[in-house]
Amino acid sequence: MLTYDQLTEWAGPGHVTRAGRDVVACWRIPDFMKAQLVEVGIPLAPRLIERS
Repeated sequence: MLTYDQLTEWAGPGHVTRAGRDVVACWRIPDFMKAQLVEVGIPLAPRLIERS
């Protein structure tokens, strides 16, 4: 699994967001996916994922 630093190096500073543990707690996805969203994050893509 990539680290947050590796992902931001690829996507660029400020272009990766991580989900809060409390946010994903009730999502019906496997625990390893929750961990990835919280610990590593995902790249921000225009109109795909937006910060609020």
